[in-house]
Amino acid sequence: MKKILWLLLIPTCSLAQPMETVRMSDGKWSLGAAYHYGFIIAHRSSIVALRQDHVKALGLDLFRQTTASDSWGPAYGFPKAGLRYYYLDLGNEEQLGKGHSLTACLDFNFSRNEATQFRLNVGFGLGYVTESFDQDENHKNIAIGTGLNGTFTLSADIHFRIAQQLFLTAGFNFNHFSNAATRTPNLGYNIPSGRIGLRRHMGVREKLTADSVVMWEKGFRHAVSVKGALKQVYPVNGPDYYVVSIGATSLRRFSQKSALGAGIDITYDHSLIDRIADVENPDPPGTDAVRIGLNSTYELIFDDLSVLLQVGRYLRSMHRSEGMWYHRVGMRYGIGHGWFVTTGLKTHFGKADYVDAGIGRRF
Repeated sequence: MKKILWLLLIPTCSLAQPMETVRMSDGKWSLGAAYHYGFIIAHRSSIVALRQDHVKALGLDLFRQTTASDSWGPAYGFPKAGLRYYYLDLGNEEQLGKGHSLTACLDFNFSRNEATQFRLNVGFGLGYVTESFDQDENHKNIAIGTGLNGTFTLSADIHFRIAQQLFLTAGFNFNHFSNAATRTPNLGYNIPSGRIGLRRHMGVREKLTADSVVMWEKGFRHAVSVKGALKQVYPVNGPDYYVVSIGATSLRRFSQKSALGAGIDITYDHSLIDRIADVENPDPPGTDAVRIGLNSTYELIFDDLSVLLQVGRYLRSMHRSEGMWYHRVGMRYGIGHGWFVTTGLKTHFGKADYVDAGIGRRF
């Protein structure tokens, strides 16, 4: 995942700022479609040759309006929640093929004007590209090493009402495809585009208001988790390596939406043994694959689901070519009785390291 992902995620956290909790809905459901015209950013010189034409895409989305019955809805200004699908012509049929993505999204309205709305949409999900790197059949595609990838989308639109529940939409969109180093190569696709479309709202319009106070417990949220991952490192077609990590965090919740604190990470990264080995030390001990780091953590809370943004620094790392700082974007989802499942992406200043998944418990 590239540095731009972090630059886009950080402003998204501002969604935690208070918004007005009284507004009129456009209807319970909305269905949208938009045409996109953009390009793949050549963030490496080796990608230039892959860009033969502009990227054309069609986006379809279905959203449900949150209400006061969604306890987190009023705190975030009653966003819409739903799914967005993209079909992309990547502009190079032979080497890049076509792209598909399906993301879970939140759609925020920052305008009090019902006829002209400024909306921000952010989503995470899965993507698929029909052509990826293959040593024999498609060795020129050095951007994507797998068909299945993770995706991140961000769009900023202005909606103009042209009928009672029909809006013309126009704005900017950003799509990112990456397998997060589960396979090499993994330069990824970064695709900005302009978009224009229509959104049709359905159902009875009603006043959205926070008619009750949501109770939340102020104080510390302690948690421990165990996570695992598989990864590859360059050169391409190398072996799969495993990663196991144990983490603990202590966060102080200071609002319905936010908690802030610190944690510790202890990680065993099997790939470091081969990366540390050299002529003078051809068989380093297994303990050299252990990294210990301290992190600062911000948690954005949506009831059972929460988003974690972490910045950490290694206290111990025998492999230092990636630097001593690391970052992680993660999610936790409560499954009852204090237990949660978790997944996240770890990077070193924008360079993907691995995607992990695991289980944990809060205390």
